[in-house]
Amino acid sequence: MLMPLSEDEPLMLISPREFFVLEGEAPSWDETTNLGSGERRSISVKIHVEAQAHARMIRVFYVPETARLTISHHVTIAEGSSWDNVIAIRGRGEVTIRRVIELMGVGAEVKLRCLANMELGSEISVSDEVFVKASGTKSDVRTKIVLNHKAHSEARARIVIDERSEQSVAYERLDHLLIGDQARAE
Repeated sequence: MLMPLSEDEPLMLISPREFFVLEGEAPSWDETTNLGSGERRSISVKIHVEAQAHARMIRVFYVPETARLTISHHVTIAEGSSWDNVIAIRGRGEVTIRRVIELMGVGAEVKLRCLANMELGSEISVSDEVFVKASGTKSDVRTKIVLNHKAHSEARARIVIDERSEQSVAYERLDHLLIGDQARAE
């Protein structure tokens, strides 16, 4: 079930398609969102993937100059479940992505992808954190960002494996392609 993380965004601003029950074999879906110039949008959701469920969310955003997008996900994944999340961004605005994932059950799996193509003076900040709290889990975090001209990126990922989480596998990769001598990445 999806719930807002904060009161920053009224429920009515989140697409009704985001409110689906993640029990059993949940259908995957995708959606493309084009922000308007100067628009500010905040999407904050809490997701719990029930035991033995398999869910996927793909979101594609175009963020024009002077627009601002903030995405916050907090996902808990139960025993034998998986969560696959892809966020793709293109644009010239300001983007902040924060994803916190908790692998709570034995055999839980997560795949996180962030793909971005930022232009001119745009800024993107990506932070992914995976907390492994059960044994036999798998996590795969990959971020790929293309920075054109004066675009700026801040990307970080962290995987924390509890000492009792035996036989867990974790992978993390952050890649940047800088095009132009004023593009910069941290």
